[in-house]
Amino acid sequence: MCNRNFTQYLYVFYLFVFLLDVIYLFWSNSSLYTIIGLFAIVMIAINFKEADRVFKILGIILLSAGAVFYLSSNESVTKIPSFFCGEYRIAFSYIDASMDEYRC
Repeated sequence: MCNRNFTQYLYVFYLFVFLLDVIYLFWSNSSLYTIIGLFAIVMIAINFKEADRVFKILGIILLSAGAVFYLSSNESVTKIPSFFCGEYRIAFSYIDASMDEYRC
């Protein structure tokens, strides 16, 4: 049996998380949302060591800013995974709203 590197199969993990996110689009479940957030945290941890220096610096700055904002709020620790998922849908909803003028 071949000794394969773990990173060669990361696309399977990413595909699984993407499919979970697609399922969440049609079946809004808070537990599924939390699981997707936990997987997003795992993906950040896995990819951080392989990232270029610029992205590491940006990641540290943005995660530090998020940590400062989180510590200054009164949110519970259980809300942290929800901060790591779902924000890109804001961009899609903006694009969808801007396309309304072209619809019949």
